[in-house]
Formats: sequence, structure tokens, C-alpha cells
Amino acid sequence: MAICHRELSLQNDLAEVLNLADVSGLNIPHIADWPYRFSSWAMDELSNTRGWYDSSSRLIGWAAIQTPFWAIDCVAHPEAPAHLYREMISWAKSRVAEMAAGGAGRPMWFVSISAVCLDQRCDLESLGFEDVSDIGEDSWSKVLLEFGEDSRLPPIHLPSGFQIRSLDIHSEIQAYVDLHREVFQSENMTHGWRTNATRMTGYINDLDIVISSDAGELCGFCVAWLRHQISGECVGQIEPLGVRESHRGQKLSQALLAETIRRLRNQGARSVFVETDKQRSAAMSAYASVGFRVVQDVLVYRHVVAGS
Repeated sequence: MAICHRELSLQNDLAEVLNLADVSGLNIPHIADWPYRFSSWAMDELSNTRGWYDSSSRLIGWAAIQTPFWAIDCVAHPEAPAHLYREMISWAKSRVAEMAAGGAGRPMWFVSISAVCLDQRCDLESLGFEDVSDIGEDSWSKVLLEFGEDSRLPPIHLPSGFQIRSLDIHSEIQAYVDLHREVFQSENMTHGWRTNATRMTGYINDLDIVISSDAGELCGFCVAWLRHQISGECVGQIEPLGVRESHRGQKLSQALLAETIRRLRNQGARSVFVETDKQRSAAMSAYASVGFRVVQDVLVYRHVVAGS
């Protein structure tokens, strides 16, 4: 099979890119939140993306360098040649080395992959990636959780003095950015990224939820994404969720989750997914408390850039 590759043009290629993610046999933990990832500032640089095409110009694989997440996203068609995944990861290694040589990028990069993808895990290891799920104090792995269609909608308990509503995208973008940075102790979120997310195909303001105090201060947020997959199934995914530290312990996360699930179901979602770090006990407890259950173990593989 003759294969060629080129940079992606997300303005033109995004629908095909998302459709491939729907059918990929790699059990990708990103079910519906791709618009959030593809609106990040890493995508401003076209050379951070690559698509692989067969002789009939069908997209059979793609990779994206997601600098805000320190991540390499890699998706392949189930009928793609066995060597394609290794080829895509090799491209990604070359790209992040190029970024490092130019004084950009990250000192290390991570690939998240289902534990059942044995061939692809072997490819990662042969290319120098290390499974960090069991390396002691710095161990890192993830899980994909699902709130299934048969799960009972949890009640919404909101303490007095708070309101739950949609984000005002005309006046509250910067306030959201400030809160996101505070919650995650990172400056990765930018006004441009957050604005881009609201302009992506698939963005629904009703699924962009915040909790604010009676004084108008944003205290927490939960962004959800709805995806009508090419199979016909409608699914939702939560990304991201956060609560200001000074307001934790008041079950605001549970209120956000319950309201988000309610709104997703009203939009037609049969199942709702969320990915989180297995080592984040507070997050795991919050999701479990409203009815999410683990459906997939996700391993994290690390690549340290030479010279870092």
C-alpha cells in the first residue's frame, strides 16, 4: 500500500480527523473532547500535525503534538498497515526533537494508550518510550470512566450562595482563564485557546458550565463536549473540570458533574465519559460519587528528549 503524509489543515481536515478517531481500533480515551484539544495554541503551528493517506487519498492515520498537555496524540485506522503506528510515533519523535533544537517544546513528552493495545505498546518501547505506570513515587497512569445510559441521574445539591449556569462567552473568558490557571497551577490556558474552543464545530454553550458566587466570582467550571459519532451513537465527554481551592470541600464538583450529565442527556448523549489520572484520589472519588465507573485502563508512556 502506497502511503503519503502531509501537514493537516484543520480548517478543512477536522471532520475527517474526528471521524477517524471514532473508528480507530486504539481505544483512544478521547471520545468527544477533540475540539478542546484541537483549539489549543499548539495547533497554530501546522507543523505540529501530520496526516497519513493511502493510495485512494483516504486518511488512515494522524498525529498531533499537543504542547499544552505535553502530549503526542496518535490515531490509526483499524485497517492501516501494522507499521503505520510506529511510523507516526517516529515522526513525532523527530518533530519534538526539532522543537527542542529551536528552543521550544517540552523536555519530555507522553503518549496515552489503552493497556490492551499490545502491538502499539511494543512499538513505543522499541522507540525508547517508557511505561511510567509503575515506577515508584512518580508513577502516572490514567483511567477512562463512563456514566452509562442505564445509570441514574444524580441529584444536584448546590450550597446556598452559589449559582450554576453557562459561561458568558462575551464577558467571562478572561475570568475563566484566570480560574483555570489557578486550579491547575499552570499558565497553559490562554485567552486565545479558550476563545478558539467556543468557536469550534461542536461547541455548545449550554455545555460550558460554571458555578459562581452571589457576588459574581467564578468558583468552578465543567466543560462538556457532545459527539455524534459516525456509528450514529451520541456520546458526551467532560474536559476540563475544576474548582477553586478555597471552595473545595463543598461538593461543588459533584454539583457541576450532576448538572453536566443532565444537560448532556437533554442533548441526546447516551453515555458520558471522563478521563482522569488514576493517582488523583480526590477526582476519582468525586466521579465515583455521582455514578461514574472505570471502563478502561490507560497507560502513559514517556519520551525524554535527548539533551534535556
